[in-house]
Amino acid sequence: MKRIFLLVSAVIISATSVSAQVQFGMQVSGISSSVKVKEDGESYPGRKNLLGARVGLIAKVDMSKQFSFMPELNFVLKGTKFEESETEEDMGYTYTYEMDARFNTTFAEVPLNFCYSSAVGKKGAVVLGLGPVVSIGLGGKYNVDYTFTTNFPGVDPESESIEGKVQFDGKTWDDVSDEDEDFHLKRIELGGNLFAGYQMNSGLFFRAGYNFGLSNLSPNAHQKLLYEKILLSVAVLMSAYIISEAQVSFGAKAGLNLYKFGGTDGSDLDFQKSKFSFHAGGFVNIPISSMFSVQPEVLYSGQGTKQEEDGDQMLWNLDYINVPLMLRYNNPVGFYAETGPEAGFLISAKVKVKAEGTDATEDIKDQMKGFNFSWGTGVGYITKSGFGIGARYNIGLVSIVDNSDVDVKNSGVQVSFIYRFSAPVLNRKK
Repeated sequence: MKRIFLLVSAVIISATSVSAQVQFGMQVSGISSSVKVKEDGESYPGRKNLLGARVGLIAKVDMSKQFSFMPELNFVLKGTKFEESETEEDMGYTYTYEMDARFNTTFAEVPLNFCYSSAVGKKGAVVLGLGPVVSIGLGGKYNVDYTFTTNFPGVDPESESIEGKVQFDGKTWDDVSDEDEDFHLKRIELGGNLFAGYQMNSGLFFRAGYNFGLSNLSPNAHQKLLYEKILLSVAVLMSAYIISEAQVSFGAKAGLNLYKFGGTDGSDLDFQKSKFSFHAGGFVNIPISSMFSVQPEVLYSGQGTKQEEDGDQMLWNLDYINVPLMLRYNNPVGFYAETGPEAGFLISAKVKVKAEGTDATEDIKDQMKGFNFSWGTGVGYITKSGFGIGARYNIGLVSIVDNSDVDVKNSGVQVSFIYRFSAPVLNRKK
């Protein structure tokens, strides 16, 4: 894995260090996906495609007149379904068994595509691309419906439903109990990507693609699971600028957090109230057009929630190092709007209880997941002098508790006081 990271880093550095023309944008995709399942070499029957979606950020870095490097960062909803029906006849009576299973999963996906472009007329170019895809499983759910019907007199139809969570923890059948109803998969998926599309001079980019799994997601020795999906995407790429001519600005921000638990189980906590804390860190603002920029950040963020009743209090103190990557629209007057993904890395987790004269603290870091994934949306205002204020809502997309039976997500509002050391200035490529 370390060698792969170094190789990818070298490619990115070499592609962006030669005054390359860079375009940034956002994309939305419709997905039709399924999972090929084999057990002991035999394919599982009844596989059907399931519709899903993909949203994310995309960049296009020109390496020459016709070749470019196109990395992406996407949040993906994909799944599969299986349908089976079997009818038996005996002495003139029929017995029908039906099964309908659906699996819905979420992934963070990083395709690294290499593209070839060929101009078509004066309005755009055909773009062909391929490359590897690295995906990280975040969570999911499944449900299976069984039905039995017969025309045998006196026998009523029967039905049963089973549902559970899809856990990306790598546990095998031998690692879990017979009572465990969750579906367990490996967290990392390696795959490939092929696509063909058309990019207009205005920045609109339409493409169709095929994404296929190369690594087995099943942790079990006699089972093989491979995702495959067809994608139809629409992206908006900002007008090209020379990255070396863009004035990159740096800044610092700090402010208040107001977080609470959500999710199936987190929302059911008794006497829950939002918990105040703070965040602080720095950012880099990289202009990509006269009105758009990309802003990666590194922040300390205090999160969690609070339960309080009649003076008794339980504080869930969760400390993260968060790395947001925001796409920002900048109004010339100073107002801005932003959206983008946020990766969180847990550094501390403690529960503090104050009740009836007791004051106790318990470390619960070993009960929490070390990684969190959120999506942020916000607005703000920055003056010409560099001072500003912003508000952002981060919605938790994955459970933060390391327990397959518990679904707790952490979402909240951040109000930030901002200082940007220099205002970004862009010069168009001549």
